[in-house]
Amino acid sequence: MVDTAPLIGFLLTLPMFNTVASYAAPYFQVVLGGILPRSEILLCVIFAVLAIAGFFRGPLTLYGCGAATLGVLRGIGNFSVPFLFTLFTIPSTTVNVGSCITQSWIAWGLAYTKTDSKDFLKMSIPFAYITCALLYIVCALRMTGLGPEWFL
Repeated sequence: MVDTAPLIGFLLTLPMFNTVASYAAPYFQVVLGGILPRSEILLCVIFAVLAIAGFFRGPLTLYGCGAATLGVLRGIGNFSVPFLFTLFTIPSTTVNVGSCITQSWIAWGLAYTKTDSKDFLKMSIPFAYITCALLYIVCALRMTGLGPEWFL
């Protein structure tokens, strides 16, 4: 319990954060609307480069700050729901769920195996980043019509 207490506190405030993000999305659109890309391919490239921002429930994961990012992207472009779902599911799953120490099962596993979090992150960050980049390449290929139809 002690290992996951900060996480539980964060998860209790997350619904409030998501609600506020939905109210703030129009303001972000005014400020950022002119500089955010409207191309799916360019968004795949940007998300692939910034995939590391999925760690620690950052702005690319739906289980954290990504709700605000999703609200902004939803407000400025005519992106399809399947595309946005894919765009945010890739880091939410590969980075956040599978590699981030903010997940209770990973925090518990580190404590149980007495593994240092720095050592775990040294192994998991490259794996998560490469996996995200490869999945974004498939997503970009799919958006151009070259990727597998089952992907989106």
